Amino acid sequence: MFEIGQKLTQQNYVQGAIWCNGHNAHIERQGGDFIIVPNLEPQESTAEKLARAETQSGLTRAVREVVLAQTSGVSDYVRAQAAALEDLARELRRE
Repeated sequence: MFEIGQKLTQQNYVQGAIWCNGHNAHIERQGGDFIIVPNLEPQESTAEKLARAETQSGLTRAVREVVLAQTSGVSDYVRAQAAALEDLARELRRE
């Protein structure tokens, strides 16, 4: 019935809006026209990325400090993960 990029008219605006609600889209005014456009995924902030990664890995800041300070008994994989998270955390601290 409708599709992304389609221009709406006064006659089909309401039906287009209903279609958008069920198809991950919305209507934007572009110039003098109303166009159906896709909803974009929200961008994850650096803080959100870090929090998600810490939760998934269990490598909180305190744990990363221990992992990165001590080399015995810690696998290269875990050390690499901790280092990557610490790089992300440093980026956040600079913001």
